Amino acid sequence: MKRRPYWDFVKKYWYLAVLALALNAVSGCFRSIGAVYLQRITDTLELGVTSALMSMILWGAFFQATSYIFRWLGAIVPRYMGEKYARDARMELMGHLKEIPYPVYESQSIGNLQSVIRNDSVQAGSWLYGMFSRILTNLCLFLSSVWVMARTDPGVTVCIIGGVCLSVAVNQQILNRMTIQHQGAREALGAMTGNLEKSFAGLETVKTYQAENWVKEKFSENVRRYCRFQKKATLLSMLSGAWCTLLAKLCMYAPLAYLGMAALQGRMSIGAVVMYVYLAREVVTPIEMIFRWMSNLTRYRAALRRVEAILDLPGEQKEAARDGYSGSPREIRAKDLDFSYDGKQEVFSHFCLSLKKGETVLLSGESGKGKTTLMKVLLGLYASPHGTYYVDGSSIPDLSALTAYGSMENSVFPMSIYENISLGNPRIDRAACEEIMERLGFREWMRSLPDGLDTKIQPDQISGGQRQAVAVARALLAGRPLILLDEPFSALDEEKYRLFKKEFDRQKREHMLLITSHRTENPEWYDRVVWM
Repeated sequence: MKRRPYWDFVKKYWYLAVLALALNAVSGCFRSIGAVYLQRITDTLELGVTSALMSMILWGAFFQATSYIFRWLGAIVPRYMGEKYARDARMELMGHLKEIPYPVYESQSIGNLQSVIRNDSVQAGSWLYGMFSRILTNLCLFLSSVWVMARTDPGVTVCIIGGVCLSVAVNQQILNRMTIQHQGAREALGAMTGNLEKSFAGLETVKTYQAENWVKEKFSENVRRYCRFQKKATLLSMLSGAWCTLLAKLCMYAPLAYLGMAALQGRMSIGAVVMYVYLAREVVTPIEMIFRWMSNLTRYRAALRRVEAILDLPGEQKEAARDGYSGSPREIRAKDLDFSYDGKQEVFSHFCLSLKKGETVLLSGESGKGKTTLMKVLLGLYASPHGTYYVDGSSIPDLSALTAYGSMENSVFPMSIYENISLGNPRIDRAACEEIMERLGFREWMRSLPDGLDTKIQPDQISGGQRQAVAVARALLAGRPLILLDEPFSALDEEKYRLFKKEFDRQKREHMLLITSHRTENPEWYDRVVWM
């Protein structure tokens, strides 16, 4: 079922929508009452009766001023709604991204996801502001003006309404095409964000190989694509504006000519003509504003569709909670594991694995054989359609609650070292973190930092070995019986390599370790070697 996040939001905060509607309706009514006083003032001047003139002027000014106050209040509420929606949408997007299957997440461009969360959620909130403030305000003003105009001359008013309805239908077709162009432009903008992110992340490689011009050209492809969509959207916006201008002039001058003739023939008072022309302007101005804001709304609607597209990605239901494991299993077995990225060519199939407490197992094989992919299957990130799992002989749905994982890639976040290791787990205290970092050979690094474990680190400002130490410490302290370590030695010197192996030998007494490594100069250190 396709999700409509803005309608869900409106239903949740319906009282805000009703308040905005009420404020704008009152504003429109007061504006029209002020126009009625304009007729009374004109008729009074025509008759030469000036005794109540000042009172009428004051009442007319009061209603006009009050209408603007209610209009201002009617704009504040939708502004708050739009900002709240942007915050809620970001939280919902972040929550949904962790629910979708990991392969689906990996298929998404990180730059595009960033663009949706950072930009499109804000633009989507602007849709609510535009709809419940700008559109609603002018619609209420239009309806209240038409109601008074119909009492003056129903025939002319019906003609105006007919022309407006026809123009709205034509304009809507233009806006639908504009939405498509804006959506394409925002997708190109997301690709541009991704290109920039990758280019800056690999700037040292780009500069080393003097590939700046090539990177610029690849970036320019998405720039040109973005400009093509924006050009078409701008042309359609100009067409919508021209159509609106034509309608405005017809609504203004056609009634003026007809009613002016009626006044000259004595069939209508001058005051009624003045009031009608004033209200005609009050009709034309809202229509112009509505058309203009509907043009803006196409951009916001394109952003909404991109938010919807992420929220519509199918989620997955986990049968086992990822709460850690309180027991101490003696054996974990996985049978008939298989996986395919495209559903056709299998990375591996019918793979079986048995791990026992107190073992350190080396998972070996040529590059590209699927060692890292297998670990992600064991973690529950990838689904194995026919795989089965057993803990001490008992079948379980998956191993996600039993496994800890250490990988240098994407293992460090912009927060303190302690927060990086514990990731919010209250059972991991600072003393344990300091102790394990010292045993892994990083005591001097800890001492060199201004705030020790509480020092905030940036992923690109620490070495590969330091990132591996953080990732390994996190896995070893997680309290999970099965520890998966993907290339934990790749960035270590010989001294750190020996300290890591010593710590792993210490940890295996209470755990089972599965390690991938290309450093196999001492295969006797492992209890078993499993080949892929």
